[in-house]
Amino acid sequence: MEDEERTLCAAMAQVVSVREEGGEAVTAAMEVKRWEARLPRKSPRFPDMVLPPSLVRTGRVDISVHRCPRRHVSHYRDIFGPDLEVDKLLIIPTFRKTGVDLVGMGPHVEQEKDTLLEEFAEEAVAVCKALQSLGHWADYADPASGLPALGERRAGIYPEVLGAKHFLKYDTLNAGCCQILQHPIFGTKVYPATLFTTAPLALLMETLAAVYPDFEHQSPPPHAPPDATDDDSQHHQKGHEAEKKGKDGEQQEERSEKGASQEEDKAAQTHDTP
Repeated sequence: MEDEERTLCAAMAQVVSVREEGGEAVTAAMEVKRWEARLPRKSPRFPDMVLPPSLVRTGRVDISVHRCPRRHVSHYRDIFGPDLEVDKLLIIPTFRKTGVDLVGMGPHVEQEKDTLLEEFAEEAVAVCKALQSLGHWADYADPASGLPALGERRAGIYPEVLGAKHFLKYDTLNAGCCQILQHPIFGTKVYPATLFTTAPLALLMETLAAVYPDFEHQSPPPHAPPDATDDDSQHHQKGHEAEKKGKDGEQQEERSEKGASQEEDKAAQTHDTP
């Protein structure tokens, strides 16, 4: 596992270079596509996924878009307030590759965290301010506290590691009383941070493309239109196959999802952060 992680890290470090092979330039974008194959894709296993993970910043940042799980509505209102339009809420987790393992301690670790926080905050503010200027609510969770960075701070906090587990099924490692995220590409050298908005999906995608030039999702997926709501029939719709499912099929899927997420629900209610 360590050898594989070292190999991945070495390859990702070379993503920014352009080399010649057989007279043809092998660009960073081609390398990034190779590593994206390790990330989750849309499937019934990810019922809240709207846009699957995409690597941006020449492979340094993993970004995806998800809808609010109905069973976690009260949790998000605890964080952002009772007036939050949860039926429109889009959750945008990001995972940034770090130069050092943030599990460690020392001045170099703290300096790395400060640098990563500045990078993320600059991008998050750009996204949120652009959406707010068009009349839409947007905010991001302060990675250091889990509290809203732009809006009023309330009792609830956003747990980054639990969010990664729920939305993307990323693995975690136990380190005493804390859970450490294990990213499928970056390993434990990862910095999670999340944005939130109630803007239409198409507008969010345009804004992300403006902030991240290599963000490649050009149009909304056919079964997740920008104005889609999160009611039962739409929330569990997964392509043409899901449209053909009868009521019994939907109930069976809901039971399966509920059983798989019981541990996550209990953890989310504690509002713990990593």
